[in-house]
Amino acid sequence: MDGFKTAVIVTLLVSTVAIGFMAYVIGDVLENAEIPDQQYGTVSAKNPVADKHPAIYVITLQDGKHLYITTNTTTYYTIEIGKSYLFSCRIDVKNNMVIIDSALQTNRTET
Repeated sequence: MDGFKTAVIVTLLVSTVAIGFMAYVIGDVLENAEIPDQQYGTVSAKNPVADKHPAIYVITLQDGKHLYITTNTTTYYTIEIGKSYLFSCRIDVKNNMVIIDSALQTNRTET
């Protein structure tokens, strides 16, 4: 085998390993991502979680969105049905849910 063929084969192997490593890192980052988010809405229901989501409580907004509480039970007990809130949240991509970090009761109109 001459030098050119060896260089091409080595280059292909190194490129394949590099692309595989990047794919692994990107997949790991996306799987464990928690993206900051804000949601606004009027609470229509609040209940303990009855589905497969790893959370304690679920808050349902009038537009049908479901927001989850994983640890902060105080937030759950302070939220009132029929009132509007601005929720500071995290999007948990791995578990396909929006997790509430805090809720600020507000009377602004939706735009």
